[in-house]
Amino acid sequence: MEVSPVVPKDEQATEEAPLGQAILNALQTILRRCEEAGERVGFPGEGRERSFRAWLVSDLLCAVLGWPAEKIVVGERFDVLLQDADGFPVVTIETKTPYHQSSKSEREQFEERLSGYGTLRTAVFTNGSEWERLDIWSPTGDLEILGRF
Repeated sequence: MEVSPVVPKDEQATEEAPLGQAILNALQTILRRCEEAGERVGFPGEGRERSFRAWLVSDLLCAVLGWPAEKIVVGERFDVLLQDADGFPVVTIETKTPYHQSSKSEREQFEERLSGYGTLRTAVFTNGSEWERLDIWSPTGDLEILGRF
C-alpha cells in the first residue's frame, strides 16, 4: 500500500522542514505530552504506554505519515497493526512506556509473535526515544528476519 504523507498545517513539510523533521517534531511533542500527562494524572499503576500508543497513532501515523485511520488496528498482543489496501496486516509496532529500557525477554516475546501474521513485512519496537525496525518475511509461518535497523 502506498500512502502519501499528510502533514498537519503547523508542521507542513517544506524545504526548511522536510518530512523527516515533521516526524521528529511529532515525536518530540508526543514524548513531551506523555511526560506532562504523567505529572498531572500520575495515578499509581497507570503507565504512559497507552497514552504514548494513542498519540503515536493519531499524531504521527495518521496526521504526519497519512496512514488511513480505518487501516490501523490497536490491540493487545499486537499493539498497533497497519493494514494494506486489502486489509492485510503489513506493519506492526510494539510500544513500550517512553524511555523504558526493555529486557531481552520483552524483545524475544515480541519477535516470537511476529509469525502470527504471514503478511507482515515490517515490525517496529519502540519506547519513543529508541526505535528498532525489523524487515521480516513469514508467509509460511516460519519467521525470517531480513534486516535489523
